Amino acid sequence: MMKKIGFITALLLLATTAMAGTIPSGTLTFTITPKITENTETVTVWIPYPMSDAFQTIDKMDVSGNYSESAVYRDPASEAVYLYANWQKPAKAPTCVMRFHIAQRDRRNTAITDNGGAFPELVQEYLKRRPSCRPTPPR
Repeated sequence: MMKKIGFITALLLLATTAMAGTIPSGTLTFTITPKITENTETVTVWIPYPMSDAFQTIDKMDVSGNYSESAVYRDPASEAVYLYANWQKPAKAPTCVMRFHIAQRDRRNTAITDNGGAFPELVQEYLKRRPSCRPTPPR
C-alpha cells in the first residue's frame, strides 16, 4: 500500500511540474441560437468579439451561421469589438457559431518589491479594522 501511495505521489508531482511550464490554451466554441416566432421579421445580435492583447493570443477564428449578413465592428466610445449578425425574415432557427483558439499568458508580476512606503490612500479604507460578525449556530 505504501508503495502505491508513493508511486501516486511521484506521478502527481511529475504531472504538476510538467503542467507548470505549459501555457493554458484551448479552443472555445460558442453557439448562439436566438429564439424566434413564426412572425419574426428581423433578428439582430451583437456578440463580444475576442481580441489578442498582452495577456492572451486569439487565433484560428471561425464564424459561421445561417445569418443574412455579419460584420465585426468596434465601438468608438468603449473600443469594445463586437460581431454583428442579422437575419431577415428567418425561415428556420437563427444560428451563429463562433470558434477560436486562445492561449493565455501568465499575469503574475514577480518583479514587485516592497519599498516600505505607505499604502495608497485609495486602499487605506479597506485596511481599517471592521467589527466582526459571529455566525449564529443553526437550530
